[in-house]
Amino acid sequence: MIYASGEIILVVIGILIALAANNWNIEQNNAKTEIKLLQQLEEEFTANLNELEKNIELRNNMNLSVYTLRDYFIDGAEGIALDSLEKHRALTYYNVNFNAPNGITTLLLNSGELNLIQDEDLKTRLSNWSGNISPMIEEENFVINHLLSQYFNYTNLNYDAIQLAGEFDQMKNETLTDPLAGNNDDPNKELISEIYSSSNRELEEWTKWLNDITIRNYVLQVGTRNKIANNLADEVRDENEKILELIRSNLKK
Repeated sequence: MIYASGEIILVVIGILIALAANNWNIEQNNAKTEIKLLQQLEEEFTANLNELEKNIELRNNMNLSVYTLRDYFIDGAEGIALDSLEKHRALTYYNVNFNAPNGITTLLLNSGELNLIQDEDLKTRLSNWSGNISPMIEEENFVINHLLSQYFNYTNLNYDAIQLAGEFDQMKNETLTDPLAGNNDDPNKELISEIYSSSNRELEEWTKWLNDITIRNYVLQVGTRNKIANNLADEVRDENEKILELIRSNLKK
C-alpha cells in the first residue's frame, strides 16, 4: 500500500514537472512572439508617423496657396505672374489622405494575438487606434470625394484649362518681351502677336476665375477643411507618438 502510494506521488510529481516545463516553453515562445510583434509594430507606427507628418505639411502648403489666392481675389490678376496663379491653384486641388500600413495592428485585433502584448496601456491604445484615426480619415475622404471633386469639376466645366495652364509661357520666355519692339519685317512678328494675344486671353480667363464667387467659396472651403483635417491629424500624431514610446519602452525590457 505504501509502495503504491509512493508510485502515485511520483507520477503526480512527474506530471507537475512536465506541466511546468510545458508552461515555461509556452511563456518563452509567447515572449519571443511578443518581441517580434513589437518590432513589427514599431516599424508600422514609424511609417504612420512619417505619413502623418507628410500630410500635415502638405495641407499646410495647400493653405499657404489658399491664403495667397485669397489675396489675389481681393487684388485681382493684374501684375501677377500667371504661372504663380497656376501654381497656387494647382496646389488647392491636391488629394491628401492617410495611406500608411496598418496590417500588423489589424492582424493583432482580428487574430486575438493582441493578448500576447503584456503592457495593458499599449494594448488598450492599439485596441482604440482604428477609432482614433476614423474622424481624420472621414474628414480627408469628405475633402477628396466631395469638396475637391466638385471644385475640380466646376472649374473644368466653366473654364478653359489651356488658358489657365498658360501653355505659351515657355514660348514667351524664348521670344521678344515687347511685341512693338520688333521690326515690321520681323519674321517672328506673327508668332509674337499670337503669343501676346494668348497672354491676354489667359489674363481674361484668370480674371474671370478670380472673380467667380463659386470658385472663391471652393478655395476658402478647402482652406477651412484642411485646418480641420490637420487639427485631427495633430491628435492622431500625438497618439501615434505615445504608442511608439510604449513600444520602444517594452522592447528595451
